[in-house]
Amino acid sequence: MRRHFIHFLTVVAAAFAAASCGIEGGENTSTDLTISVDSPVIRCDGQSSAKIVVKLGGTPVTEGVSFYDGTTNKPVEIPNMTFTTTTAGLYSFWATYKTFHTDKIKITAIESPLPELPADPQPGKTSFVKKVFITQFTGTACGYCPKMISILEDMSNETPEQFILAACHTFNDSDPAFLNYSIDNAFSLSDLGYPTVVLNLDKTQTFNDYTKPSQLKSMVASDYGDGKCGVGISASSVVDGQNLVVKAQVKVATSGKYRIGAWLLEDGIAARQEGLGNTIHNNCVRDIYSKNSPKDYTGPLHIVEAGETAVEFFMGTLDSKWVKENCHIVVFACAQKENGNYVVANVIDFPMGQSHTFAY
Repeated sequence: MRRHFIHFLTVVAAAFAAASCGIEGGENTSTDLTISVDSPVIRCDGQSSAKIVVKLGGTPVTEGVSFYDGTTNKPVEIPNMTFTTTTAGLYSFWATYKTFHTDKIKITAIESPLPELPADPQPGKTSFVKKVFITQFTGTACGYCPKMISILEDMSNETPEQFILAACHTFNDSDPAFLNYSIDNAFSLSDLGYPTVVLNLDKTQTFNDYTKPSQLKSMVASDYGDGKCGVGISASSVVDGQNLVVKAQVKVATSGKYRIGAWLLEDGIAARQEGLGNTIHNNCVRDIYSKNSPKDYTGPLHIVEAGETAVEFFMGTLDSKWVKENCHIVVFACAQKENGNYVVANVIDFPMGQSHTFAY
């Protein structure tokens, strides 16, 4: 039986800011009062700040704006619409102007230094090295899973440049790499069965016939194409004790709506695999920082203009059982398809506590 728990995670406030700005709902109307923040994560040093913007019908307003604590609903003073603090924690605010009021924004204040993104080596370019994102649904008690493991190992040896793998151990909760998320339900694993892999978090690109390895290889090769795409990713991360902060940046060649997500993976987990015996399991998903709903793991929404960038912060708490030296971070960017769904356009993988620049 799957065990349930309350996930201690802040998928930090740009998601809330985006929602409050009416991005999902189209253009603002003349009666929309919205609130957003330029930096949803700040350092609690009294100097790092978050600038709050309030707009009525898309027009910024400053005079006559009142702010309220999002938890107590009591009035608060935010001088010059700029928030600073010397106390770590999660803060939320909403605002009023005349007879209008906003939704809430959230700002996280942390003690550790914020991650610094690496410099863009070629600012004028928008053609990037591409990777296909493979999500593998597996488990140590899954008797047929070794067949899929074998296929993926062959692909890792033959075409490692084509893809990045994330293994979701969701089959049995006795698995030491068991993932406490219902992400398997988002892809109808009850119908597809184990083992199954999904390409780019796309429900139309699933594979579970492990007797036909050439089919999966062909699917990945087709999606990989010439190995280039118009969506690039850079990211940086900081580990402070058991706290992880990730800053991700996406740069695009085509204006549109994009979502940004991040997952934490761990290598070197020793466990007996049904059908294989004692096995070292790698790329095991330990945490997911891009859950929008039980059916959507694609991350917060951003509207990005061609040649421009969008930034997203993620924060998580590391389990003391996880080996930090074996952990790495996957950051992906999802583009919107014609049917309205978001699928991964590109993905990067880098060691926890380090950074990854745009790859051209």
